[in-house]
Amino acid sequence: MNKPVLIGDFLHRIKRPIKLCPDSKYKLVTIKMKHKGVVLRQEKLGADIKSKMYQVKTGDFILSGIDARNGAFGIVPPELDGAIVTNDFWYFDIDETVVEKHLFLELTSTKWFDEICRIGSDGTTERIRLQKNKFFNQTVFLPPLSEQQAFIGGFKRVKAQDSQLKSELTYQQTLLKKLRQQILQEAIEGKLTADWRKQNPGVEPASKLLERIAAEKTHLIKEKKIKRQKPLPSISEEEKLFELPEGWEWCRVNEMFDFIDYRGKTPVKSEGGYRLITAKNIRMGYIDENPVEYISRDMYKDWMTRGFPKKGDLLFVTEGHTMGFVARVDMDYEFATAQRTIDLQPLSDGYVDWVFYLIMSPFFQNLIKSNATGAAASGIKSAKLKALVIPIPPLCEQKAIVTKVEKSLTLCDQLETQITQNQTHAEQLMQAVLKEAFQSEQPTKSRQPKSSKPAKTQNHDNVIPLKPTRVDYYKRMLLAAEIVHQLHQQPTLGHLKLQKLIYLCQKTEQMQLPTNFLQQAAGPYDPKMARSLDKQLKDKKWFRYQREEMLKYVPLENAGEHRADFDKYFAQQKEGIHTLINLFRKEKSDQMEIVATLYACWERLLHEGSKVSNNLLMERFYQWSEEKSKYPPERLTTAIEWMSGQGIVPSRETI
Repeated sequence: MNKPVLIGDFLHRIKRPIKLCPDSKYKLVTIKMKHKGVVLRQEKLGADIKSKMYQVKTGDFILSGIDARNGAFGIVPPELDGAIVTNDFWYFDIDETVVEKHLFLELTSTKWFDEICRIGSDGTTERIRLQKNKFFNQTVFLPPLSEQQAFIGGFKRVKAQDSQLKSELTYQQTLLKKLRQQILQEAIEGKLTADWRKQNPGVEPASKLLERIAAEKTHLIKEKKIKRQKPLPSISEEEKLFELPEGWEWCRVNEMFDFIDYRGKTPVKSEGGYRLITAKNIRMGYIDENPVEYISRDMYKDWMTRGFPKKGDLLFVTEGHTMGFVARVDMDYEFATAQRTIDLQPLSDGYVDWVFYLIMSPFFQNLIKSNATGAAASGIKSAKLKALVIPIPPLCEQKAIVTKVEKSLTLCDQLETQITQNQTHAEQLMQAVLKEAFQSEQPTKSRQPKSSKPAKTQNHDNVIPLKPTRVDYYKRMLLAAEIVHQLHQQPTLGHLKLQKLIYLCQKTEQMQLPTNFLQQAAGPYDPKMARSLDKQLKDKKWFRYQREEMLKYVPLENAGEHRADFDKYFAQQKEGIHTLINLFRKEKSDQMEIVATLYACWERLLHEGSKVSNNLLMERFYQWSEEKSKYPPERLTTAIEWMSGQGIVPSRETI
């Protein structure tokens, strides 16, 4: 039977005081948070060190008295043997007559030991640190030493298998990245639509599209809506980097877009006003919500003198480590932009999606890198970007290519979700295996794991299914369709509210849908799901998303046809889903953000084994993102009380 022991029964703090020589140089240790290890902070002469110091040795288990609750502990590596620390760093002798040393060290890599340190810490907000009595007097349950030794022997084999699995998953991610690049490269070379061209001969060539764009450009110049641009030289044979299919043409980027260059000094930020989207928000293929920054309404028009971005434009990063990143503007509000971005405004309709994928292709990314200048902060100048030569297919073939690319990339997204979930699952399995050694229940057999699939443990880990099927993705779409069907006449329904409702439905009704909610400024958010749901709803002819209108979702001819399958797949959760939808029917996005973020923080605390309190919940809420400081504590208190009253809270049985 597992026996209760105190932390202080097997962790004995040791100290090795050292007298510093003024002329000698010493290595000082620091410990990174989140289990990132013990590292060298700096080297100093003894004469420059004023505090009393202590010496550490290779293999010491050491932690930061201030940041241990945040995962700041580890093993002193050989290169830091003899290094020195202040009294704020605790290091220990591990009593191996009580606990198997390797087992304990493995266990410190889990959230279990984070929680031991959190409970053992106390003090004011600014000076929370480990307290001797609180830390050493905590009770854990240990099996007999013989079982611990048997366990660690088997665990090492499981760990080796886990390492192989993680290597395989990493390799799969590498292959998936290459697959995405190959899809885009074959798209811009015309290989994806070779069969399509055979089935669709005689289509209007790309030259006609370029003529219409040129005519529209001339018209806009006469109307003084855009400026006349300097003519560029004819395209040379050397600039044509591969042979084009019949009907395609080479052209310069300048022929297809009006350029609005927002490079310049940083605008003055404000507490509110217009959202500011800079290069920091532009990811490859989408605009990230984080960081959330604003410029004042008074500054907005003065700042945006070069022009205003609008839906359908492409925002392009011109310099820095994200040079070449591009995102389509699909914002449902006016915003300002600045800092290392160019707004590519199309001169005619229809070809933006094609150019969007072309910019992301290896062909174009290599092209801009070869034309970039600067060493420390590489960038491409507007003149160079305008002169780049790109291939253009006929307009109708562009649409066929975009359809094929989007279907292929959606499949890649699904594969990536599976890989991510498999990685999470593998990590959770390792944590679960380790936690078995420190459970208080009567062991019925030796705790030695026999394979990479350990015996069932208590339901402390929220294990995600490994392989979502087509049905899982269809169910996700049905849930979104039902939410939109119920709320499409509410002006409060937009992308953010839809995301938060899917998140809360999935959590409160314990549904395993293929989602990957990330910690973003506006709360839990799945950017890839957000980009795909609108397209799926439109393809089914259920709803069309319209950014500019007050009511964002317009019913299409097949609206309501989802109901039969929704009733079939969500028979047991239907009542709970509708209750949740009705509770939030008129709530605005900010309230959705508060509730979803609080729910996520609440769930994490339970997962860590913490005792949940309003103060701790609010502490985690404000730690989520700096942007959360805009919500006053009294609003959070009201939200927590409301969530508790409505039962919108996680429980230990469901995590």
